Amino acid sequence: MNFEQEIQLQSYWDLVLANVSADVLRVAIEWDLFRYLERPRAVADVAARLGLDPVNMGYVLDMLWSMAL
Repeated sequence: MNFEQEIQLQSYWDLVLANVSADVLRVAIEWDLFRYLERPRAVADVAARLGLDPVNMGYVLDMLWSMAL
């Protein structure tokens, strides 16, 4: 495996994921998620509050965490 080539492609991956990150941020703002997460909460509690699947809510929270939000 050519690791140097993977590093060269990182900027393209970042560009593709920028759109996904923007969508996740927009949805988090629409849901007023940051106010609800001012104190630590379980993923299941957040999902239940919003009427969403806990597994999918976990993906949203992971994405927000990866954005340092």
